Amino acid sequence: MKLKEGILAVLSGILLFLSTLEETKFLIWISLVPLFIALQNKKAKLWDATLLGFITGIFYLALGYHWITMYKPVMIWIIPAASSFFILFSLIFNYINKKNSIINFILTPVIWILLQFIFSLTIIGSFWADLGIVYPELAKNLLGMQGTTSMIIYLGLFVSHLAVKDKQIKKLSIIFILMVLIFLGSMVLNPDNADFKNKIKVAAIQGNIYEPWNWREDFPEEVFKVYENLTLEASKDGPDLIIWPEYSIPADLFKKTNLIKNISELAKKTKSYLIIGTLIEKENSSRYYDSAIIFNKEGEIEGIYKSIRPDPYNIEEVEPEKEYKILNTSLGNIAVMICYEDLIISPKIVKDASFIVVIANDMTFQNTNGMYLHSLASRVKAAENNKYVIRVTNTGITQLIDNKGQVIKSIKPLKDNLLIEEIFYK
Repeated sequence: MKLKEGILAVLSGILLFLSTLEETKFLIWISLVPLFIALQNKKAKLWDATLLGFITGIFYLALGYHWITMYKPVMIWIIPAASSFFILFSLIFNYINKKNSIINFILTPVIWILLQFIFSLTIIGSFWADLGIVYPELAKNLLGMQGTTSMIIYLGLFVSHLAVKDKQIKKLSIIFILMVLIFLGSMVLNPDNADFKNKIKVAAIQGNIYEPWNWREDFPEEVFKVYENLTLEASKDGPDLIIWPEYSIPADLFKKTNLIKNISELAKKTKSYLIIGTLIEKENSSRYYDSAIIFNKEGEIEGIYKSIRPDPYNIEEVEPEKEYKILNTSLGNIAVMICYEDLIISPKIVKDASFIVVIANDMTFQNTNGMYLHSLASRVKAAENNKYVIRVTNTGITQLIDNKGQVIKSIKPLKDNLLIEEIFYK
């Protein structure tokens, strides 16, 4: 590997990192250009491609996703492990490009997305490979976020072929233009001007409780008081639905009779539906379900949702539910997603939902870029599904998102506050 190629790989890693920042997200469109230029050296050996992929991956992940170690310091292993994605991608790119650059041009986004799918099935995950996440509004194309990611890769490839003065540039130009037209056409065929005939008023409660888990487990009544006060304040505007974040009550409500009675009374007092993030212990086990319980206006439990894909980095404690369940209520069919699920649940699963509720608790990320990046997943879900999304978190970022993936209202991170707005659905 030549020094110049190494510098190009570093540059790609830095550009990928900068694209994760809201102010410089536009750099995502050229972020892979330096790496592609370096990989197009047909004299490069497999070892060279391995090094180039590793350099890009390690710079990108160490700079852009270091905040993941705030969750658990031991998770620093994910950074070099996730770099193996870039190594495999570079090796495949290098091999196919030597055989046929046109076929390589066509297949490169497919390879990226296929590798992303494979990594998503492992504990490493692949959220950091979702290049299209920084432009959630574009996820309304028929392929969703993968469609946006594909266009980012195609643009990077085309620019890199121009830079190296590829002899096949005329043929590649035709293919590139065709791909752009397909992408734009898919956005036209998947319009966001849904005929919404129903509306409800919702309130999102951000408690901003920073005490550690053990304290919250020992004093759930104190936590309840914070959410009770904010809920009573929200009730003055007459919301139909009030939502608390993930683990807002860090105890099994069915084993806390006083708490469940108080929440039931609160629902009756506010004359609103309440969705409460909590946990439910698994029978004859030390494990629990990451859950959401919905209380109706009469204070009765109308539905329970248990996460099917809970936090992948806490698998020793959290039990996944077997099947996804939409909560059918008189307010509408509510699709609940907890924490990590807004990154992975398919639009097909929630197609019959009226709207989506995402509850999360990103407290451990504090005010890092991790909060911003995780919030983008909810905006993607709104655009992909053409549905309103209410995103409710403990410390931020709490948002109301329209069906185009645009934020209507939000609460500043690290503030205890509430927001109220009308949402619309079919």
